[in-house]
Amino acid sequence: MLLFSPIILKLGMERGLDEGAALWSVVLGSVGSAAGRLLMPLLSDRIGRRPTDLILFGVSLGLSAVFLFAQGWLVVAVYAGLTFCYSALAAVLPSLSTDLFGLPHAGVNYGFLALGQSVGSLAFPFAANLWGLATGRHWLAMAGAAAGFVCIWALRPVRAQQLPRKN
Repeated sequence: MLLFSPIILKLGMERGLDEGAALWSVVLGSVGSAAGRLLMPLLSDRIGRRPTDLILFGVSLGLSAVFLFAQGWLVVAVYAGLTFCYSALAAVLPSLSTDLFGLPHAGVNYGFLALGQSVGSLAFPFAANLWGLATGRHWLAMAGAAAGFVCIWALRPVRAQQLPRKN
């Protein structure tokens, strides 16, 4: 998602949308973003943080692959899905961090997660432009989603969870 936000209008028009229709990418992307931030934390409370994050990274990977070939209104729909996943991850990853590493440093851990997303927002488009990537943006997005999936899959708690003692 970070790779496409700055150029979504241009991409939409290149892929068969007129300017008015391409503007819907911004509108529906914002709706997707808000929905992801609100709905996926609810799901994570039911099925767990790790499964939710794995689903989100997996869906992001799939949507990034579809986006490579999307034309017309599919560009708008896929982009809305990508913004949904990006914002949902921003909402659920801090909770996973706290679940894994506890409360003592939750604020600092959340700060690092937010900093990572901010750096990604700036560095990924810059890197894609620097390397002259056009179609490569899609491959870079897929690689990022796959890397996120692998990292969440491999991440383990600092210490084993202890069961509460009976009184």
